[in-house]
Amino acid sequence: MNTDSEYGGSTYQEYAEIVHSIFRWFTEDRLPIGSIVSQLASCRIPSPSGNLYWSKAQIAKLLKNRSYIGETLIKFKASQEQVELPDATPAIIDKQVFCLSLGSIADQ
Repeated sequence: MNTDSEYGGSTYQEYAEIVHSIFRWFTEDRLPIGSIVSQLASCRIPSPSGNLYWSKAQIAKLLKNRSYIGETLIKFKASQEQVELPDATPAIIDKQVFCLSLGSIADQ
């Protein structure tokens, strides 16, 4: 993976730190998604697409994205089959934290 590539104006390492913060705010601090959106805006952290503001949908999608625990799935359109590509994505979030976030999303 190219760690110098851009993620909404951030390097991969900076983006990983943002992802860690979002998971921490959601699972440890128990901030609702709307408050995370506000927190990111107050910190002037742009979305991955470079927008000044994140949407609640972007945060919810991020919190459910299995690539952050190192799982990469490829979905084939014709068959709807999904195949995991082992070691294609480095894990940046602990699986236990990820599972905790999924449970918290279900509660919101």
